[in-house]
Amino acid sequence: MSGGGTEPQRRYAAGTVVWRRIPPWHFPKKQGQTRPNSPAFDDDPDGPMSVSIAPPGRDPAELLVGHDGFALVELSIEDLQAAGQTLVPAPTAEDPHHAEVIGDKAKAKRTLAKAARWVVPPPG
Repeated sequence: MSGGGTEPQRRYAAGTVVWRRIPPWHFPKKQGQTRPNSPAFDDDPDGPMSVSIAPPGRDPAELLVGHDGFALVELSIEDLQAAGQTLVPAPTAEDPHHAEVIGDKAKAKRTLAKAARWVVPPPG
């Protein structure tokens, strides 16, 4: 764990993109559903929702190493802000681009699920 987003909040440029890994149990299940399930955007069991900032040129495959069968979505800083969420840097030894998404997820997770765009879609 990174320490709960203890670094001061910073401003992110318009269009900043974050990636979130989506495990198979949050893949679309309903007929015609194309987005991840809303619970994929809830806080993690051990802290705030975890994401990784996606600077230009970064290979999305690096975020899926060791997470076989997972997919990857992207959200923009504007998507997070529209859902009332705050992005806080929380780098880890494994991921210097790691960040946490702080805010009440009760309604936000559905908004985030609708805004999510597949970077690496589910297999099949």
